[in-house]
Amino acid sequence: MTFERNKILGRGTFACVFYGTLNGIPVAVKRIQLHDLEESIQHREETAMRQLDHPNVLKLLHVQENEDFKFLVLELCEATIDDYIRRRYMADNMPSDCDALHQMASGVQYIHSKGFVHRNVKPENVLISSTSGVLKIADFGFCKPFRPSGSFSMTSSGPRGTRIYCAPEFLQLEGKSKEERDTIRCDVSIDVFSLGCMFFCYIKKGDHPFAKPGSPITYAIASNIVYGKKYLHLALMPDHYAYEMIDGMTQTVPQDRWTLERVIETLTPHLTKT
Repeated sequence: MTFERNKILGRGTFACVFYGTLNGIPVAVKRIQLHDLEESIQHREETAMRQLDHPNVLKLLHVQENEDFKFLVLELCEATIDDYIRRRYMADNMPSDCDALHQMASGVQYIHSKGFVHRNVKPENVLISSTSGVLKIADFGFCKPFRPSGSFSMTSSGPRGTRIYCAPEFLQLEGKSKEERDTIRCDVSIDVFSLGCMFFCYIKKGDHPFAKPGSPITYAIASNIVYGKKYLHLALMPDHYAYEMIDGMTQTVPQDRWTLERVIETLTPHLTKT
């Protein structure tokens, strides 16, 4: 495995992604700082990705480690959904809107079927394959296993991931004491909420269901999420195939949200026939 330090594909707080090669094949190399992270977080992403193998989930190809860094060698992708909805990326092989939503839902459903909740579903974490245009769920740094019931404990000090894609119950963790957080449990429907927000952003090329159409994406959206202040009706016609689905996915009460099985069942009749 080799990587080129001057070819950066992306970066985060504790990691940087470089263009590289594995046995001569182009790949992405995610370099993770070890000393700045808790040990459990260091291994969380690798542990999850070793168990995942699905066309709509980014594939882990190889792992290396030294005293300072862990290197995750990943299949190479061309862009993110964020690039696409912001019109920074254009390609002839992009799937239809409905096909794209179906692929994203299938990827998240598969992750759940393996006993993990992603906790950071957002446009920046869905990649577009460089060869086929297939969409792939990526970035498992916040991924966490859940119980057979679908629930998991809330031990973090606040929401994991980007606040404007977080479910309201996640946002409400902010300001609570550790004792209060330890009594709170969430379930896999937090990923469904995030996915519903992203579906809307994908269809409307950047708008958000909890902001008026054309409004800038700001952190005031998080307040609208907590109070269930939605503007879906201002951007989509009620008879649009995705209207009822996105509305159901972004319900404030977790028990009222659509399941991913229902989402996929709704999208399937609208898929492009090949």
